[in-house]
Amino acid sequence: MVGPKMGVKSTFGQLRNHTLERKGVDVLAIDLARHAQIRIELLRLGVSFSDVATSTKRSRSGVTGCSQGRFFSDVIQSELAKRLGTTPQALFPERYDEEGKALKYKS
Repeated sequence: MVGPKMGVKSTFGQLRNHTLERKGVDVLAIDLARHAQIRIELLRLGVSFSDVATSTKRSRSGVTGCSQGRFFSDVIQSELAKRLGTTPQALFPERYDEEGKALKYKS
């Protein structure tokens, strides 16, 4: 758990738009505010992350991690976007190039 002693505020959204770098290679950005918005909109539509997990044959924690930006999954991103009535490119624009092709990230 990260707390104030480690120099990080414990408020919601503390990691919003935080881009991690490892050996000079950009990896996925963690965006907890977007994750919360996705979750709220899905719940408003009567859909849970468990429903998305079941339909994609992935784990609920996998859906959560992908939504937060901890890793990339085209299958999960596509299902989240479909359920929200949008495209994966519109929902996660930093994960796609100008032509709409998925970018490759190193973990």
